[in-house]
Amino acid sequence: MGQNRVSLWVQLGRIQEMIAFMHNSSYDEALFSFNKALELAKQIDADLEIADSNDEIGNAMLHRIEHQHAGSLDEIRKHFETALQIYEQYKHSIGICKVLIHLGQTDEQEKQFERAVEHFTRAGSIAEDFQYHYELSFAIRHLGKAHQRNGDADSAYPLHKRSLEIRQQIGLKPFLPFSYITMGQLESARGNTETALEYLLTAYDIAVDINAPFAMMNSAQALYDFYKTTHNSKEMQEYFKIASDIAHNINHKGGLDWSNTHQS
Repeated sequence: MGQNRVSLWVQLGRIQEMIAFMHNSSYDEALFSFNKALELAKQIDADLEIADSNDEIGNAMLHRIEHQHAGSLDEIRKHFETALQIYEQYKHSIGICKVLIHLGQTDEQEKQFERAVEHFTRAGSIAEDFQYHYELSFAIRHLGKAHQRNGDADSAYPLHKRSLEIRQQIGLKPFLPFSYITMGQLESARGNTETALEYLLTAYDIAVDINAPFAMMNSAQALYDFYKTTHNSKEMQEYFKIASDIAHNINHKGGLDWSNTHQS
């Protein structure tokens, strides 16, 4: 019974966290739910549930610090390291895989890029071995970003394309727009303007379809950038206004830059 109550609080928190991510709204409700789950898990000495709750708290805090610039990376890392220690004790492969990705994303925030690659590589290997498709889509996407940071777009391309294909297959709609944006950017850099535009418009259409203002803003910004490089002033102005209006409406403080979206 106790573990069921913990699970219900975690599931509620995940729903609240996804709403906050999609709308760039407060993570307070999600964090309340995850902390309630952690409190109950400690009361019944449920180690794996303690690990799950710590991982979820850290992930919600990481979303908040990325999008709203509020929180402490040191505190976030402590939650993840607590979770990892328990998961490794129990050889809990899915838990290890998830928290390694979250640690890698924390590393990116701290600009510890070599350590991030180590975490994503290890997570990707576990995800491949156990066919954890959701986690694999994140691990290889972030490895693709690492190649991009190093100026190696050719190595980044197949990783981002595979991540997109996995997300399409499992219906990961909240994160699909960000994958389409990345592919559009890569195709544009290759000079494939028609393919690039198709990717970027698809990103925007999905974001509108699922009513995700944060993804709509990022997609509109990417379309503005595209039309700016192709010297289409009418479309450029249209999408800049869309992105700016959404950023204002959702109180986005991170600037109009799709590449800052580490959690996607």
